[in-house]
Amino acid sequence: QTAWYTVEEVYEEQEVVVTMTESGEHPEFSATLPMSDGTIIHLYAEEGVLPAGVKAEASVVTGIEDVVKANNIDLLDKDGHKLDDQIWSGSVQVTFTGVPVEKHSKEADVIEVMYVETTKEDEAQANVTAEDVIALEAVSEPIEVAGEESVASVMFDAEHFSTYTVIFTNNKNKTRSVEIY
Repeated sequence: QTAWYTVEEVYEEQEVVVTMTESGEHPEFSATLPMSDGTIIHLYAEEGVLPAGVKAEASVVTGIEDVVKANNIDLLDKDGHKLDDQIWSGSVQVTFTGVPVEKHSKEADVIEVMYVETTKEDEAQANVTAEDVIALEAVSEPIEVAGEESVASVMFDAEHFSTYTVIFTNNKNKTRSVEIY
């Protein structure tokens, strides 16, 4: 946030020292959000990252299957408004687990988490459609999967919240499937 201060009647050069102090509590944060398809989203932030009273909500985004399938994850303040990214500092660890992750990872060679940029970034739990998708951006290093092994969890650090998807790619069969989480 930006703040402006005026000091009147200064007649010579001055040295200004600004000391920043934390206002309000920022306790450790943890949430588990089960999704209807069996995927479980785990969120974790260390003390000092998110303000007290934050709630997390996640919903499966439908209607954008031709572009991407994704989950919409939002952090809300105690009044239910979407938390402004400027209010928190640091990152929130996001982990996807559950049967769908294990199942799709067994068929994949590479797994990636992508941020889905939409025109509705400022709306909490927005009703996103294919027309709202602007771009996809990788938010984690690709995970290599050997043979028919499976992966129990996929994790990344989020510096803001919106819509994310996990992409499972099978290079052997030249297929790429995008799954909503």
